[in-house]
Amino acid sequence: MIDSASSGHWEHIVEVSELPQSFDFVTTRCSIGPVLVTRDAAGALHVLSNTCPHQRATVCREPAGRAERFECPNHYWLFAPDGRFLGSRLSVASGRAATDDPSKNLARADVTVTDGWVMARFR
Repeated sequence: MIDSASSGHWEHIVEVSELPQSFDFVTTRCSIGPVLVTRDAAGALHVLSNTCPHQRATVCREPAGRAERFECPNHYWLFAPDGRFLGSRLSVASGRAATDDPSKNLARADVTVTDGWVMARFR
């Protein structure tokens, strides 16, 4: 859930140089709280709420690194670098595909790069 009082404006999140390769990530804070900044396999940038929609746990607790997916520590929900819910660790390991349910995705911001900065706007 995004607080509407702090949403709708563009803000500087991180310098784009902090994410030089696919699957790089950085965690930080902005006006909506903790965020996860990622690059997906194609190199696209994403700014995501770093809070699981299920029980509000912090999804990624590392400050930076490389990851092809992110796992919530509460119930092992898995998320793609673009914030899509992939299923639980057990369901993915058994080969079951999650049904498309946008309410289970991490909240996503609009993203642009300006003057070397990743800029985000949550709506």
